[in-house]
Amino acid sequence: MHRVASQQCRPRLGSGTVASVVKRLPEPRPPLLDEVLAAPDDEAPRLVYADWLQQQGDPRGTFIALQCAELKKPAGSHERLELQRRAAQLEQQHAAHWLGELPEWWEFRRGFLDAVVASEDFLRRVGPTLWAREPVRRIALDHRQTGCEQVPGLPFPRTLRALELKFRRVHPEDLLALFDATVMGQLHELRLEFASLGEPHLAALTSVGRFAKLEALSLVGNPLGNTGAATLARAPVLLSLTRLWLSECRVEVDGAITLFGSSNLGPLTELSLDGNPIGLEGLTALARSPASRTLQTLTLSGAGIGDEGVRLLASGAFPRLQQLDLENNGLTDAAAFRLLEPTLGRQLRSVRLGALAPPPVAEPSLLNSFEPALVLELRERYGPRLKFMHEPGALTVAPSRWKAPRAAAGSDSPRRPRRRS
Repeated sequence: MHRVASQQCRPRLGSGTVASVVKRLPEPRPPLLDEVLAAPDDEAPRLVYADWLQQQGDPRGTFIALQCAELKKPAGSHERLELQRRAAQLEQQHAAHWLGELPEWWEFRRGFLDAVVASEDFLRRVGPTLWAREPVRRIALDHRQTGCEQVPGLPFPRTLRALELKFRRVHPEDLLALFDATVMGQLHELRLEFASLGEPHLAALTSVGRFAKLEALSLVGNPLGNTGAATLARAPVLLSLTRLWLSECRVEVDGAITLFGSSNLGPLTELSLDGNPIGLEGLTALARSPASRTLQTLTLSGAGIGDEGVRLLASGAFPRLQQLDLENNGLTDAAAFRLLEPTLGRQLRSVRLGALAPPPVAEPSLLNSFEPALVLELRERYGPRLKFMHEPGALTVAPSRWKAPRAAAGSDSPRRPRRRS
């Protein structure tokens, strides 16, 4: 979770107290719902349950069917927008009845509650009742609270796949207890962002082995430094990761060389290194690692790779690269010529090059500077795939809330969470 400000405000859901809506929760739980909870990633049990609900005249059945059907339509199509409109209407009318006490933020996907942002107190009081009816897969703990000493004992749902703790000052011993909690064994994604984590915290990653299913790890905004990067390099959890986000972690050349030279580094498909001055040497170490053959998304904003770094990117060292962020790397026309080469031009689906004009507070040496004629050529080569900062629809590939790859038609595409009014 990276940008909370982009979430939309939740409309009011009508009058009535929390106690009154809690009493309206249906009982007992239908057997068909058990099948949904037992297979939270499968659509088939949801559609069977939706059909049964519709036969009972329950609008929740229509809601489930609408959200499942929506994902089979092309993004932005009239059919998809109409299905979204009808589903949103039902959600506004019935969400309080379906959920009871509302969390701070929430998100429905394929007709069921999929993500919540809530406090420890909410999870303790309401969680078990909610988990009995909703296959919640993603939880973000309210960042207005501090620490994580209570987190290991919280009643997490057995369907949980992603957990986020952000803007919390965490003690190493509390983090060790969290890493040793049973819930870690079921997570596919863990985000510990802006939590003042350093080398002592990362040592916990090397001493526990409950991350059997972890595929994505975000340590954005933590002052790891080169020492922390070296500790992370020794962590067995790296072997299973396909997505790793390390933006603004103060990793420099030596730390990058150690991390990318680790035998634990797995087949990454996405790597974020924004704001880490790894330079050309750090990028070269990445190019020599096994991850270079699998990376599809690479963000290097402010990494200091220079024109020679773009030359390396254009050399074929990253054969599967599709999304690239090169903002604030001090690039010149020489880099632009590399980006115009046919191989890289055909390979990249999107590339971001930063501002065309220097912002008032920017460091001039970091700005990318291209001649106007070359900018026109770049636009002609890449078309809508090329984005400069401040342009409408500019590519942002840094981690965002519930980060997921863009889904094809018919896939399970996430929505932004809703906010309780």
